[in-house]
Amino acid sequence: MTHSINSGSASANPLGPISTLDTRLLIGVEYSRIYEFPQIYEYLYIKNDSYISDYSMEPRTADILKAVVGEFIRSGEPISSDWLYDNYDFGIKPAMIRLELGDLTDTGFLLQPHTAAGRVPSDRGYEFYAHSALMDDAPRCEPELLTLFRERAWPEFLSEFSDELDILGAASVFPERVVYKSMLANFVDHLDWPTAELRSLIHDFDSLDERLEKIRNTLHNDVQVFIGRKSPVTKSENLAVMTGTYDLNGQKIFVCAIGPKRMDYKKTARVMKGLKKATKDN
Repeated sequence: MTHSINSGSASANPLGPISTLDTRLLIGVEYSRIYEFPQIYEYLYIKNDSYISDYSMEPRTADILKAVVGEFIRSGEPISSDWLYDNYDFGIKPAMIRLELGDLTDTGFLLQPHTAAGRVPSDRGYEFYAHSALMDDAPRCEPELLTLFRERAWPEFLSEFSDELDILGAASVFPERVVYKSMLANFVDHLDWPTAELRSLIHDFDSLDERLEKIRNTLHNDVQVFIGRKSPVTKSENLAVMTGTYDLNGQKIFVCAIGPKRMDYKKTARVMKGLKKATKDN
């Protein structure tokens, strides 16, 4: 199946050059927002009223990057320009796709394991893809999962949550300071990791209670994603974490989805945002 990509029309950015935007206009933004102008995507990640980072690229480049990351998550194989040309319609020839992949590699979004190989995502590429999922994918959560969440049946909720997303789940309840975790063994059985990486994962999971206690005063009412060592919850460079903070009947609930970097960010984002919608409707 070929995926058709619309690159948009060519017209001027009404606010002037991106580099001259006054960042004071951005104060109060809760988390990742996309400012989309006809010829450029400006990803602005805002936290605590501070400008953290920005990813600026043309829409077609963003589409190519998301295609590479999404297909690598699905297959685990490096993605080549010829494969992209055969399976997607970006409106350009393979040679131009190769140039785009080269630029994305030079700017740190992709890696090339071998000279003749295709590309794989870097941590920055995963981050871009995950933030896109948080912005683009509509909330969706199974009724049974929502019921367990609203009833605060945390062991049952985490079991269902983990099974649905193929991740490790954890929930911390404040002010009770209680941490619930899903079964580690079920998750490890699906991983083909070297022993040293599995030990790192087990250490991270054992340390969750302590780490969640340390960060509880810094939690924000949003859904966020952390790749590798950027996570305040885990330390392994091989893990990704998506977190959500929810207000439920006067309690603050912090939910973590912990998985390999090739986790299903889109599905996880839909569920995490679906839980937030449930608390608003409650």
